[in-house]
Amino acid sequence: MFIGRDELGHRSETVRRANLSAIVRELHASGPLSRSDLVARYGDGYDARTREMFAAEDLVYAPPAGVVSNTRMALELGEQARAEQVHRAYHDRVMDAYWAEGVDLSQRPALEQLARDAGVSAAGIERALDDRVWAGAVDDSTRRAQAAGATGVPSFVIDWRLLVIGAQPRELLAEAIAQARALTAEE
Repeated sequence: MFIGRDELGHRSETVRRANLSAIVRELHASGPLSRSDLVARYGDGYDARTREMFAAEDLVYAPPAGVVSNTRMALELGEQARAEQVHRAYHDRVMDAYWAEGVDLSQRPALEQLARDAGVSAAGIERALDDRVWAGAVDDSTRRAQAAGATGVPSFVIDWRLLVIGAQPRELLAEAIAQARALTAEE
């Protein structure tokens, strides 16, 4: 499934006006990664670069110490939030909890509280987490993301022409949007 530009672009006019979608996919299905796994994958400066990007946007960078949460339950619960028309509130609350408050999203009690805070119904939380009614949708989205070439989170598709992978500075997204528009204009 794809998240529309209004859910991504609320911080930037350039992004808001583009046909920008974020591919929703599970980061690591096998279980939680450690911060040292990320350093091994992306290099010693990974954490510092990410911290700098957050600071440039006046955002707090304080993810859970030592672990990168498995987001499977959060994604499935996000689909329930979407069905209940509270996805934006849910998404924003979960992102703040993870990145600014250090909440481990793989911990069910914490995730349930975040969903309640965002307005997801108790019955909806149960449907999503106990009955797993959204598992197929998340699986399909992950397959689509992988087929599109997404190898990192977040991954953005711009005008269905360009794929931007990973947490990137706003300037890079703006440049990719301009490039996609130029390709469209050439047609």
